[in-house]
Amino acid sequence: ASNASQVFAPYSSKQYEVGVKADWGHVMTSAAVFQLSQPNGVLGADNIYRLSGSTRVRGLELNSYGEVVPGLRLMASATFYDASLIGTAGKTNDGNRPAAIPDYTFNVGADWDLPWVPGLGLNGRVQHTGHEYLDAANKLQIPAWTRYDAGLHYSTTIKRRPVVFRATLQNIFAKRYWVAQSVYLMESAPRTVLLSAQIDL
Repeated sequence: ASNASQVFAPYSSKQYEVGVKADWGHVMTSAAVFQLSQPNGVLGADNIYRLSGSTRVRGLELNSYGEVVPGLRLMASATFYDASLIGTAGKTNDGNRPAAIPDYTFNVGADWDLPWVPGLGLNGRVQHTGHEYLDAANKLQIPAWTRYDAGLHYSTTIKRRPVVFRATLQNIFAKRYWVAQSVYLMESAPRTVLLSAQIDL
């Protein structure tokens, strides 16, 4: 943008949310609806970045988590977005979807305590994100993507201190996809191994 060094005045956003939560004993479920409104930033044809209209995002969020059988914990979540641009210059892009907001996201995960090795657990996760637009005119689009992760964790005690070792393999199948954040576009991280240790002092 030709005005890359310009500093904009502060602006405010408004968010409303209401939800319900139910505890079924071994399983917890929740549902929430929300609305978020904030000014929309666009890069015009004149190469000037400015605030134009607002972004309104309405959505429904569903979550469930629990230990379905002893030692096996499952998690699932889904979020559905109804997003649109309002009050854009000349109403050119009114009704279009804002950049970097998908139609939906899904997450499913599992954590299993292996019965034959005390302290050892196996976990996995699947993430799916719907397609997203990159511009206010909705002419640039990136496709939906799905990523698979897996890991191991081992809980033990060292000198009477609880210790948890974790190893995680992210993006198991080295899936290449684009990740959009506001006006930024990044390539997905490759297959990645993460190692960590947590010690309670």
